[in-house]
Amino acid sequence: MSAGTLEHDRAFEGLLDYAATAGAELIACHGLNFVEADGPAAARLHERAQLEERSLTPLLQRALSLGVTVAIENLAPVYPGARRRRCHDPLAVRDLVRRLDHPSAGMLLDLGHLHITADATRSDHAALLAACVPDVVLFHVHDNLGCRRRIDAPGIDPVKLDLHLPPGRGSLP
Repeated sequence: MSAGTLEHDRAFEGLLDYAATAGAELIACHGLNFVEADGPAAARLHERAQLEERSLTPLLQRALSLGVTVAIENLAPVYPGARRRRCHDPLAVRDLVRRLDHPSAGMLLDLGHLHITADATRSDHAALLAACVPDVVLFHVHDNLGCRRRIDAPGIDPVKLDLHLPPGRGSLP
């Protein structure tokens, strides 16, 4: 579900109502879940991201009235070779949260996802974590084997990246 379309915005409203009824304090949202593009397609991507942000504004106001925080999660590819999405960059997700500048919006920092994407781009895990942490309202802590340039893990799916292993069972620093 991505905010920015009538169908998804209505589903998001239903999710907020359900969360409030269930007494949930937080819900997870996958923002910026768009394939990255260049050239003319980049303009369409930018337009789609703007639609999402415009839709999130009233949804966040509704969340505030219901006492629910929307935690926007950084994602990662599940399998090698998957097309890069904007949400794979934890700094882009953090920046979305900052642009929204709303008390009911925060970042869900998924450390396993950060590990995959930081490993793939050879980025500094600790620097990314430090840059995001002021905006984090929820951590998802799980382990994996990073982007897996080599496979040496008996008993583990040799292709899947997003393994959701218990902390300490993978290579997350």
